[in-house]
Amino acid sequence: MFTRTWLVAALTRALRTFGQVFAALLPVTAVTLGGVNWAVVLSGAALAAVASLATSLAGLPEAPTLTPLEREADAQAWGNDTSLPPYA
Repeated sequence: MFTRTWLVAALTRALRTFGQVFAALLPVTAVTLGGVNWAVVLSGAALAAVASLATSLAGLPEAPTLTPLEREADAQAWGNDTSLPPYA
Protein backbone atom coordinates (compact mmCIF):
# COMPACT_ATOMS: atom_id res chain seq x y z
CA MET A 1 0.00 0.00 0.00
CA PHE A 2 2.74 2.51 0.89
CA THR A 3 4.35 2.73 -2.50
CA ARG A 4 5.68 5.79 -4.26
CA THR A 5 2.56 5.84 -6.44
CA TRP A 6 0.33 5.72 -3.36
CA LEU A 7 2.30 8.43 -1.58
CA VAL A 8 2.15 10.80 -4.57
CA ALA A 9 -1.59 10.17 -5.00
CA ALA A 10 -2.30 10.65 -1.28
CA LEU A 11 -0.28 13.87 -1.03
CA THR A 12 -1.84 15.22 -4.23
CA ARG A 13 -5.30 14.51 -2.85
CA ALA A 14 -4.43 16.15 0.49
CA LEU A 15 -3.01 19.24 -1.21
CA ARG A 16 -6.10 19.60 -3.38
CA THR A 17 -8.33 19.18 -0.34
CA PHE A 18 -6.32 21.85 1.49
CA GLY A 19 -6.76 24.27 -1.40
CA GLN A 20 -10.47 23.60 -1.75
CA VAL A 21 -11.21 24.09 1.94
CA PHE A 22 -8.94 27.15 2.07
CA ALA A 23 -10.86 28.74 -0.80
CA ALA A 24 -14.22 27.78 0.70
CA LEU A 25 -13.44 29.23 4.13
CA LEU A 26 -12.25 32.63 2.87
CA PRO A 27 -15.71 34.08 2.20
CA VAL A 28 -17.16 32.31 5.23
CA THR A 29 -14.86 34.03 7.73
CA ALA A 30 -15.11 37.61 6.45
CA VAL A 31 -16.61 39.86 3.83
CA THR A 32 -13.42 41.81 3.14
CA LEU A 33 -9.90 40.47 2.67
CA GLY A 34 -8.70 42.48 5.65
CA GLY A 35 -11.26 40.83 7.89
CA VAL A 36 -10.36 37.23 7.13
CA ASN A 37 -9.72 35.12 10.19
CA TRP A 38 -6.54 33.47 8.88
CA ALA A 39 -6.15 31.18 11.88
CA VAL A 40 -9.56 29.63 11.21
CA VAL A 41 -8.95 29.35 7.47
CA LEU A 42 -5.50 27.76 7.80
CA SER A 43 -6.41 25.43 10.66
CA GLY A 44 -9.58 24.29 8.92
CA ALA A 45 -7.71 23.61 5.68
CA ALA A 46 -4.92 21.81 7.54
CA LEU A 47 -7.42 19.63 9.39
CA ALA A 48 -9.11 18.73 6.11
CA ALA A 49 -5.73 17.77 4.60
CA VAL A 50 -4.94 15.52 7.57
CA ALA A 51 -8.38 13.92 7.29
CA SER A 52 -7.74 13.37 3.59
CA LEU A 53 -4.49 11.56 4.36
CA ALA A 54 -6.27 9.45 6.97
CA THR A 55 -8.98 8.41 4.53
CA SER A 56 -6.31 7.61 1.96
CA LEU A 57 -5.23 4.78 4.24
CA ALA A 58 -8.51 3.05 3.40
CA GLY A 59 -7.61 3.03 -0.28
CA LEU A 60 -7.04 5.31 -3.21
CA PRO A 61 -8.65 4.77 -6.58
CA GLU A 62 -5.92 6.99 -8.04
CA ALA A 63 -3.23 4.52 -6.92
CA PRO A 64 -3.84 1.20 -8.64
CA THR A 65 -2.93 -2.06 -6.98
CA LEU A 66 0.54 -3.12 -8.02
CA THR A 67 1.48 -6.52 -9.35
CA PRO A 68 4.26 -8.33 -7.51
CA LEU A 69 6.83 -7.27 -10.13
CA GLU A 70 5.69 -3.64 -9.96
CA ARG A 71 5.81 -3.79 -6.16
CA GLU A 72 9.41 -5.07 -6.29
CA ALA A 73 10.42 -2.35 -8.77
CA ASP A 74 8.81 0.29 -6.57
CA ALA A 75 10.62 -1.04 -3.50
CA GLN A 76 13.94 -0.93 -5.34
CA ALA A 77 13.24 2.63 -6.49
CA TRP A 78 12.77 3.59 -2.83
CA GLY A 79 15.99 1.81 -1.89
CA ASN A 80 14.29 -1.07 -0.07
CA ASP A 81 15.65 -4.50 -0.83
CA THR A 82 12.49 -6.58 -0.54
CA SER A 83 12.97 -9.42 -2.95
CA LEU A 84 9.76 -11.33 -3.49
CA PRO A 85 9.74 -15.11 -3.40
CA PRO A 86 8.77 -16.82 -6.64
CA TYR A 87 5.03 -16.85 -7.35
CA ALA A 88 4.30 -14.35 -4.60
